[in-house]
Amino acid sequence: MNFKKRADKKAHNFCHKNEEKKIGKAIKTKIQERKQEKQLKFHAKNWIKKQENGLVTKLQI
Repeated sequence: MNFKKRADKKAHNFCHKNEEKKIGKAIKTKIQERKQEKQLKFHAKNWIKKQENGLVTKLQI
């Protein structure tokens, strides 16, 4: 009886660990996506500023 309880508990803990890993990965990917969006917005703003100031040449476009 004890062996079955122990095996069930191990299986239960294993499932929980896998769920935590999946959630952690999902959160990490979401954070990376947000960082990339911020970077793109930042680069776009800088590019527009340079273009307004006339620093961007036709070669860079």
